[in-house]
Amino acid sequence: MKEWVKRFKETGEFSPKPILGKQPTKINLATLKKQVSEHPDWFQHEHAQTFDVTQSAISYSTSQTWHNLQKKTFRYEEQDELEVEKYNQKLDLVDKNECIYLDESGIKPNIIRDYGWAPKGEKVFGCRKGKREKNINIIAALNGHTIIAPRNV
Repeated sequence: MKEWVKRFKETGEFSPKPILGKQPTKINLATLKKQVSEHPDWFQHEHAQTFDVTQSAISYSTSQTWHNLQKKTFRYEEQDELEVEKYNQKLDLVDKNECIYLDESGIKPNIIRDYGWAPKGEKVFGCRKGKREKNINIIAALNGHTIIAPRNV
């Protein structure tokens, strides 16, 4: 209310302030959907450049429709689907009780958080050791219901 009174005293009218920057643009959602499916790893600002709109317009359009940012599931470019199928057929012939399943896991002893909260416009500071510690690797094997080879490497 105070802003309206102030604007009326300064300009003599209640009309809203002009919008600075680009004027609102209608994004063709079908074209955006096609582009996002062709380039799923582009950042929003890259999509915005092709439509000549702001990044926030792309953000609004994708959030109102169908897209959300998610972690990719990677495949190897060199992977041959026919070879994978042949391998899986051979694997089906193996007795599962004769298999030994081997797994390795790594642990960082000095893990820290890379993100933190702060008021808008202020940086977040944290401390970490300058000396890099060795990772701990653990290897184990499973045969049936028996763990046969726990090792700390």
